[in-house]
Amino acid sequence: MEYPTGRSAIGSKAPVFEINYNKGIALFGSHVDYDRWKVAMSDEMNFKIFGELRYRLSGGGFLNRNRVSIPDLQHFNGNQTFYNFNYLNSFQLAPYYQYSTDARLYGTVNVEHHFNGFLTNKIPLFNRLKWHLVGGANAFYVNSDNNYVEAFAGLENIFKIIRVDVVAGYQTQAPTRVGVRVGFGGILGSAVFNN
Repeated sequence: MEYPTGRSAIGSKAPVFEINYNKGIALFGSHVDYDRWKVAMSDEMNFKIFGELRYRLSGGGFLNRNRVSIPDLQHFNGNQTFYNFNYLNSFQLAPYYQYSTDARLYGTVNVEHHFNGFLTNKIPLFNRLKWHLVGGANAFYVNSDNNYVEAFAGLENIFKIIRVDVVAGYQTQAPTRVGVRVGFGGILGSAVFNN
């Protein structure tokens, strides 16, 4: 919208699409030769009293992988710390570089549902805290030996800014991991990290 004093963006009900293409060219003695692509789709769907669903789907791979060095591989955003803030583009318990790949095709899914008091408002005394439930799952698949799935449930809006999740990560080549992550949710998380 255009106002006399400036412009203001209006949100869209359509998902956001991203397309990315990288070409590694050998210049000045470098040893790279690859073509990497990636497409992604993300959206936030508001179900009013039933909460809000946020998701991000992506896929990509290497068309040409003649010479791919370690920094140019596809790295999935792992997290081995106690803290998280980028929920829709990361995996909360995955090791940092264990699943890096130069595969021709891979896919990722990140989904979370914010219940916004839909369930917690029905619990006496607990509803006065105004804490909200959040749950979801993150996954990526490269092949039968390189895949990862994690599910999480947590509480957000603690002191209006803190979010705490309990996460279980399932891997094909390692035992199941369970951990706790603390991050920003509620007012601060929505205002800062979603924009």
